[in-house]
Order: sequence, then structure tokens, then C-alpha cells
Amino acid sequence: MIPLFDFCAKHGFEGLDATGYFFPGHPKVPADEFVNNLKRRAFDLGIGISGTGVRNNLTTANKAVRAASVQHITIIRLSGYRGYLPIETLSASGQEYDPFVVVPKFLAELRQR
Repeated sequence: MIPLFDFCAKHGFEGLDATGYFFPGHPKVPADEFVNNLKRRAFDLGIGISGTGVRNNLTTANKAVRAASVQHITIIRLSGYRGYLPIETLSASGQEYDPFVVVPKFLAELRQR
């Protein structure tokens, strides 16, 4: 991931989405050292980190699978990648794609946590 920051600086990028899928040990929360090094390198290069994606399956009709995704997101959100990286991407990888159905379900389940 850090070489990507070097590439972005070399080519004049102002920022990027530091996608968590490429963090060591994904889908587990990365080690403090990794996150701190990532943030330090971005700062040193003047590269902003707009956020990160989180693995999920929120669009499935299967309540147990959806609940597991909410639990995973909750763990990541509470760790806040240690307050350094906002979560910005929740992908649709299930069977229901209607945001007017999926988003209210997700928010209701997240509020219960």
C-alpha cells in the first residue's frame, strides 16, 4: 500500500481511497504500526486519505449473513481504524440492490449495536 502513495505523489494525485482489502491480515483490523506508517507516509507526501472500503454483504435477503456483515462493519467502525481512516465504501454484493430497501435495513441493524 505504501508504494501506492509514492506513485500518487509522483503523478500529482492529491489523495486516494486506502482500500482496506489491501491491508495486511484483511478482513481483520490492521496493526497500529501499519496504520501509523500508512498515515505518516501519506502526510509526508502530502497525499490525503479520503477513506477506506469495508467488506460486507449488506444486500442479501439472508438476515444471518447481513447480521454478520453488520457485526464486521461495527468492529471496524468501533476500531475506527484507530480513528485514522473513515469508512466510506459499503458495496452491494448480495441479491437485493434497491438502496431504498438495503440502506434502511443496514441502518436499523447498525443502530442496535
